[in-house]
Formats: sequence, C-alpha cells, structure tokens
Amino acid sequence: MSALVGARVVRGPSWNWGEQDGGEGHLGTITAVVVPVTDHTDGDSPLSPTAVKVTWDSGKKGNYRTGFGGEFDLRLYSSAPAGVIQRGVRCVGCDASDIAGSYWICTMCPRCKLCTDCYMQDTHAATHEFCRKDEPYDTGVLVGTREDTRTVKARGLLPGAKVKRGSDWNYEDEDGGKKQWGNVKDVCDWSDSSRASGVIVQWSNGLTKKYRAGHDGKVDVKAMGR
Repeated sequence: MSALVGARVVRGPSWNWGEQDGGEGHLGTITAVVVPVTDHTDGDSPLSPTAVKVTWDSGKKGNYRTGFGGEFDLRLYSSAPAGVIQRGVRCVGCDASDIAGSYWICTMCPRCKLCTDCYMQDTHAATHEFCRKDEPYDTGVLVGTREDTRTVKARGLLPGAKVKRGSDWNYEDEDGGKKQWGNVKDVCDWSDSSRASGVIVQWSNGLTKKYRAGHDGKVDVKAMGR
C-alpha cells in the first residue's frame, strides 16, 4: 500500500481494531507517515514507513501498521488526493486521460487499462486477472480476478453524507456555527494536482462551499452519517 499523505484508505487484511474506523467500508485520510527511528551511521538509507496516522471520516484518529511485523491494517482506496497522476495513461472504460490515482491493467488484455471507478464498476471481464499500479513506474501488485469476490460499499465523505465541521476546520462560522450541519453534494478536485481531495457541502444556512477531504492530509469536515 502506498503510504502517502492525503491518500484515502479503508480497513485492510490485518485490521483488528473493532469499529474504530466507523465500520467496514468507511474511509479515512493518511495525515502523516511514521518512519522508525534507527541508527543510520552505517550509511544505510532510512527504512520505509511502517505506520501511518489516519483521520477517519467520522473524525476519529489512530495510528495503523503498513508493514510493521508484516501486518497491514489498511487498504488503499485512492492515491489521487495525494497528488498521484498517471501521465499518459488513458482509461479504456471512460476515456479519461492522465488517470488520477491508481490504475488497473488486465494481465490477459494488456491494452486494457482502467481507472479505479471503471474497474470497480466491472467495466471489463470479472474473470480476468488484474495488476494494480498505485504510482508512476510502480511495478504493480497482482490482485487476481473479481469473480466470487465480496463487494463492500464505501462510506464516509461521499455524496449524501451529513456532515459538520471537523478537526482541521479553519473557516470561522460560515457553516452557521459549531452545532450546525450540512450535506455533501459531491466529491471534487481541490486543485489540478490534487484530485478527488475535496467535497462540496451545502450547509443548513444555504451556503455551499468546497472543503478539504484529503488534500495535504487535511480533513475540514466529518461525517455524521447519511
């Protein structure tokens, strides 16, 4: 899994933390990476990050393993908010170019490259094996076929979610006050280099504005449910 600040994640294969994430399928944001403190006087390069700090869309926070002891508490949902853009890669499903975040290559049909949305919507044969590439020049990870796999619905800061201000809020009382709520209307790009890293919220006072949901590891609002 790519340990990148801003990346969006869900619970992974080694998850053993109850409902700390809000429940299966709930999203969170990597806010910092943790590199073990070691003695590098022998000239070795620093070790890879083995843990990350995550703010869940519910507002809860925690530290999670991304390789420590061979354990992986998280799965990557999207690296697009972290600024990953696959230049020159076009999705055969929706025809989008310069795919943001991970993309998927069919090992049986090498010309078939899909963005995450098209892959998750079974645009290509579910019986074909795929390789997922999370970053440019990534060697990729074989993920097998999608047949007989269980689908888990993503939840959190997504269209329809009810929200209120979160821990990174820095916008005074434009939401109408601390106890006021709003509804997520859509997920949006925060900038050209930080895709799908914001949400458009309409507050109960009628104001509609854009807020960070992954950009630079910041989460301005938290989900209260749907």
